[in-house]
Amino acid sequence: MPAYARGLYAFLRELDQRGCDLIIASPPAEQGLGAAITNRLRRAAGPRPSG
Repeated sequence: MPAYARGLYAFLRELDQRGCDLIIASPPAEQGLGAAITNRLRRAAGPRPSG
């Protein structure tokens, strides 16, 4: 799961840098690190400040 999290976050940062408007992700099971990953995905899915 730690390797999954590192890869996911790196991929999300890359997509953000490329200017993607939509990213679709399936959250892992909400146990242990999976709960933290799911929480982070939910926060990232929220509204973004304009600027």
